[in-house]
Amino acid sequence: MREIRRALLRRFSAEQHIFFLHMAKCGGSSVSTALRKKFPYNWVRVSARGSVEAARQIYGFKDAYEDSYASVLRFREDLLMYFMACDTRYICGHFSFSERAYQAFGHRYKYITILRDPIDRYLSHYYFNARKKTDSPWKIDQSLAEFVESERGAEAGADFVKYFGGVREDGDYHSREAIDLAKGNLQRFAVVGVLENLADFEKQLVQKCGLKIRVGHANKTPGRRDQKIDADLHRRIESICASDLELYEVALSLGA
Repeated sequence: MREIRRALLRRFSAEQHIFFLHMAKCGGSSVSTALRKKFPYNWVRVSARGSVEAARQIYGFKDAYEDSYASVLRFREDLLMYFMACDTRYICGHFSFSERAYQAFGHRYKYITILRDPIDRYLSHYYFNARKKTDSPWKIDQSLAEFVESERGAEAGADFVKYFGGVREDGDYHSREAIDLAKGNLQRFAVVGVLENLADFEKQLVQKCGLKIRVGHANKTPGRRDQKIDADLHRRIESICASDLELYEVALSLGA
């Protein structure tokens, strides 16, 4: 059976080892769907909801946001280390950057990601989660104006920094130290694309990873175009997203 599996890998899977850091609401579901077709017999996607529930059972917290979402990210880091140690060809999920994983396996894996204009991503994040069922750990039960002024709303404006800088003990993802660390880590990725220029992202994948894909559209947020955002509220969101806007500028500069 092991020899059959190896033969299938040689015949049908790409030779590269790819780690795709999937930032939520940045087109990552479409990218992941296209990429995993290149690795039909050796890929893994770490479930966002499944990993939250597993971490909840392990660490005993009740609410992933109010208690310890950092515990969820650390649990996913452990899973990442495991799958990399198992020589999995393609790994994707909502991971935060792991220095441990990079030092141990970064020589083997091509790191790739795709980002999106932070203000558009912030709004998509809100509307997507506001429509979720009440049993979802990501459910937002507030108006946009209320969410923007909440602690969780402020944290959402620095999601890029949190995921690319890695989990911080101080929990401060708006500090200059946190932003600069995230910028440095982003520049260690082989491919960094932006949703607004998928053609460039696809070109980078060919040039740097030898992977030719066509990104479709999946997991779109319904109804966003119908929403009117007050100018003052829009400026407030822009202020909240200032940290992530810095990372987005880096992403734009790293194109093919």
